[in-house]
This record gives sequence, C-alpha cells and structure tokens, in this order.
Amino acid sequence: LERALEEGFEPHLAFWNTVVRACAKAGRTDYAAACLEKMEVAGIRPDESTFLGAIISLEDKGKSAEAEQWLQKMKAAGIKPSSMFYNAMLQRCQKAADPASASDWLGRMRSAGLQPQESSYSSFIQACARASQPDAAIEWFGKMQAARVQPSQASYSNVLESFVAPGRARDAVGWFNAMEEAGFAPDWRTYVSVVKAVAQAGEVDATSRWVEAMNDAGFGPDRVAYGALVDACANARRPADAVAWLKHMEEESLQPNVITYTSVIDACARAGQADAAAAWLCRMPEV
Repeated sequence: LERALEEGFEPHLAFWNTVVRACAKAGRTDYAAACLEKMEVAGIRPDESTFLGAIISLEDKGKSAEAEQWLQKMKAAGIKPSSMFYNAMLQRCQKAADPASASDWLGRMRSAGLQPQESSYSSFIQACARASQPDAAIEWFGKMQAARVQPSQASYSNVLESFVAPGRARDAVGWFNAMEEAGFAPDWRTYVSVVKAVAQAGEVDATSRWVEAMNDAGFGPDRVAYGALVDACANARRPADAVAWLKHMEEESLQPNVITYTSVIDACARAGQADAAAAWLCRMPEV
C-alpha cells in the first residue's frame, strides 16, 4: 500500500477494502485502523464492506472483542448495518459451526428493525447442523415458520443434515417425507443425509434400502452412500456384508477411500478373520 501511494497510485474503495481485510486477517488491526485514517486523508469514505471484511476476519481468529470494536467504529462512521451485513455474519457462523454466535447476530438483526430472511434462518439452521444440535435446528425451523418466512429446500436439507452425527434415523426419514410433502424434490444431498443418518443408527438393512432408493432416483451409484453402508455393516459386525458391499463399490468403479477399507479391516478383525483383515490391509496402499 505504501509503495502504491509513493508511486502516485490512487487506490479506489475496493482496493482499500481488500487491504483492510488482509490486515485484520493477519491479526494487524493496528494496520487496519491506520488504513481507515489514510482513507479519510485521501477523501475516500469507507463503506459497509470495509468494516465487514475486518469484522469477519477478526471473528474467524476468535477475536470477538476486537470485532465488536470494529462494529462500533462502523456505527461511529455513520454506517448502519444492513441485512447484507447481518446475513454475512450469519454465514460466517454457519461455516464456523457456531450457533451461539448465530443466535446473537440474528437477535441483533431483529433489534435493528430488520426482518430475517429465509437465507438468514437457513444459515442459522446449518450452523446448528454442523454443531450436531438437531433439536436447535428443529426449533429454529419452527421459529422461521412462525415468522411467516417460507422455508426453502435448503432449510429442510439443513435440518435433515443435523440428524446425521447423532444417528437419528427416524427423524431423518420423517423430515425427508415432510420435505416431499412440502413440494420439494429430494436431491443428492438429501438422500446422502438420510443414508448416513440411518447408517449411523446401525440399521444396515434400512441403509441398504435407502442406497437403492437413491440409485433409483438417479443419484447413484454414489461413493459416499456406499461408504456409509459399508461402515454400517462393519459397526453391526457383519463382515461378510461389509466385504460384499465394498466389492460392489469396486465393480461400480467407485474407488473406496481409506475409511471404507479401514471399516472392512476392522469388521474382519473383530470377527476373528485375521487373514481376511490382512488381505484387505494389503489393498489399502492402492487407494
């Protein structure tokens, strides 16, 4: 930046915004603040994006107190956060699997007199899903409906995804059906979430049926779905089925990953099939 200024280059707003964000991301908020002063000297007024980039970078580094200071700087500059700002913060919470912060930002959005949109709620629900908090995801889906905000397919898919880690198979199937009843056609992500939730619950036969349903719907054969099925067989101590499905993956040209091979090896080992476990172990380097 200094070199550009020395050479007579006149940075435009987008350039300044990039520099401020880069400084904050590097943890040099002193440089970022200095950039704001240089912008003022240059007669360039910062906008919402100037502060937003810095705030998100600071939040990502766990520096919430400094992020709050930058929000106050933004307000002191006479810039009122818009829906775009709050939605960007919610998306940041989604990526960070941070529903607590998402709740805070959604509350701030409402306090500012702004109506959360479907994307606002969807980001919050996805944050709950990534944090494996299905009950919170369901609760906020309900709040979205109570606010008369029409759910999208993404909203349903986000709730459905929250059931994967805890293996809440019944809930996953129920939301799959609810999504269809609402007029949304299941997609690849929807089927994979159900398959993984059912597999996590240890319901091998049900997992197999959902994999077949996924294939019939035109979203398979799929490596992720078959991998979940192999893992379910292994966890249920059904090594023969785990091996059979892994071989089926190979026949379908679905290259198993290390996790899938490990599941089969573990299943064989627990069943006392040492030779089979060793044989599959030898095939792992080919992955």
